[in-house]
Amino acid sequence: MEARALTACGMKCIGLTLIIPAISRPVIAIEFRPRSATLIGGTMKSIATAAIVTLALTSLLNAATESNDSDPCQSKNSNAEQRECYAKGQVRVSAKADSLAGKVAAQLRREAQDKENAREVARLLRGAASAITGSQKSWKAYRNQYCKAVEDSYGPGTGGGTGYERCMFQLGKDRLRELQSGFSYKYK
Repeated sequence: MEARALTACGMKCIGLTLIIPAISRPVIAIEFRPRSATLIGGTMKSIATAAIVTLALTSLLNAATESNDSDPCQSKNSNAEQRECYAKGQVRVSAKADSLAGKVAAQLRREAQDKENAREVARLLRGAASAITGSQKSWKAYRNQYCKAVEDSYGPGTGGGTGYERCMFQLGKDRLRELQSGFSYKYK
C-alpha cells in the first residue's frame, strides 16, 4: 500500500492522495483537496482531517486486501492438519490454473481459425496459444523444482512436507492470478 501526500495547488491548498494498488483489480485513487487549508498562516484543521480520513481508509482497505489473500491453512492447529489443508488447496488451485490456461489456449486457437482474421493475425493467435500451453508446462516444472528445494531446505523432520505443500499452494495461487490478470480481457 502506498500513500502519497501533499499534492500542492500553488501555495493556497494542499491535497492528500491515497493510491491503493489492488491485485487483479483496478487501482483505487482517493483524493481529498481541502479549500480552506493554507501552508502559511491558515488553518491546518482540514489537512489534519484529510490525514485522519486517509489513515482510516488505508486501514480498512488493508484489512480487506489481507482477508482476500489470507492463508486458509494458517489457523490449523497441527503440522499434519496444515499439510493436509495445503495439499488439498494446492491440488484445487493447480487444477484451476491448468483449466484456465487450457481455456485461454483453446479460445486463442478458435480465434485463429476465424476466416475474417488476416493470415498474420491468425499466425500470432496460434503462436499465443502455443506459448500459453508451453508457459504452463514450464511453470509446472519450475514450481515442482522450486518447491522441492523448499522441502529439502527443512532437512530431516516433519516440516519439509508442509513447506512443500504450502509452496505448491502459494505458487499455484500466484499463477492463477497471473493468468486471470493477463487474459481477463478474453473472459469478460
